[in-house]
Amino acid sequence: MDVGLRQRIKFSRRTYLFVVAYLLLAIVQWLVVCLIDYTRDTFRDSEIICFINFILAIILFLVFVLVEQVRHIKIVNYILAFVIVELHIISLFVLVARTWVPEIIGYFLICLGFFILFLTIGCNLPFSMDLTVHVAHLFILTFILLIVSVYFLIMHLHLTELIPYAFLLFEMSLSVVAFLFVMLHAQTIKGDRYAQMSNRDTLLASLILFHEFLIVYTLTFYWQINYAYFTPEEYSLLTESSKQESIRLNYADYGDETDNEPAPAEISEANVDANGPSERTIVFAPVIEARVGDAEAWNGTGTHRENGNAITDSTDKSPKIPLNVVVRQRDAGTD
Repeated sequence: MDVGLRQRIKFSRRTYLFVVAYLLLAIVQWLVVCLIDYTRDTFRDSEIICFINFILAIILFLVFVLVEQVRHIKIVNYILAFVIVELHIISLFVLVARTWVPEIIGYFLICLGFFILFLTIGCNLPFSMDLTVHVAHLFILTFILLIVSVYFLIMHLHLTELIPYAFLLFEMSLSVVAFLFVMLHAQTIKGDRYAQMSNRDTLLASLILFHEFLIVYTLTFYWQINYAYFTPEEYSLLTESSKQESIRLNYADYGDETDNEPAPAEISEANVDANGPSERTIVFAPVIEARVGDAEAWNGTGTHRENGNAITDSTDKSPKIPLNVVVRQRDAGTD
């Protein structure tokens, strides 16, 4: 085995070891945030902090990619790589705090399985399918997939009857883009194709792969938070205290939350309009947002929506109470 091949194998092993270290660091911290009530409550309301961490991570990653001198300064390059990874991990805390442990682990393993699969495929593609040679075709394909993903994202936001199918197509399109680049970078790391990465860029190669994994995994939070397929309904051991805290906060203005919980009250009044008699029912009931993920999609307001518009009652002069109000209208004599 010649010296060049030994150096390339050493480079590949170090790169994948760094990727494994990044992923272990990420999953451990995400599980800690999800398991401990204090961290859940802290990061659930820390959107600005997580957003700032994400922006800083992107800026530092751009510097790391574009400034070659920074990548090759010993000690500094390792510290900067660690900071970039840690900032990205923290930026997801605001999402992790809204989901459950089975969801985090389940989707992590699924994404990791696909990640390893496409790494293996990329390394073993025949030389006639050298992605480093046909990189122009690759970019054209990814551009088309980005157009498809944007289209279905807009469909998801504005055509509710397509939910969640439109988001699934959006997620699949972006995931295919990410996995295509995973295969491309697997070939550049292996080094037996037309183009290859420098043996000195171990940290850069590992950071690129880590970001590609994050693209795919971050998209799964839509399913983790809204549908929770991996979390059974009776799963409450690790989340019950958070739910009770939510109830306590909703009833804080009414004294003791266990003895003086306000009972739902219903007020009905008959109205006569041009279309005939109708009954208008106003139901006052606490609509509690779970302090963990919601098993069903939730519009974020606690207000029933009809034709995409929230129903409100501008003529209601009753005293305001800190409970959500649900208003529904139905014809008299109907159920």
